[in-house]
Amino acid sequence: MISESTSHIENIESRVGSVEMAFKEFLPKLTENVRALSGIVNEIKAKEKKKS
Repeated sequence: MISESTSHIENIESRVGSVEMAFKEFLPKLTENVRALSGIVNEIKAKEKKKS
């Protein structure tokens, strides 16, 4: 029973590690894209404000 629980915990740790690695890989690019999108939205808002 204890060895089964230990195995299950090790499996979970492995999966969490995989998720962590995936986040480390795509999070910087996602952040960059969100910043770029935010800049575009702000430009559009500024243009709309000038028109009013």
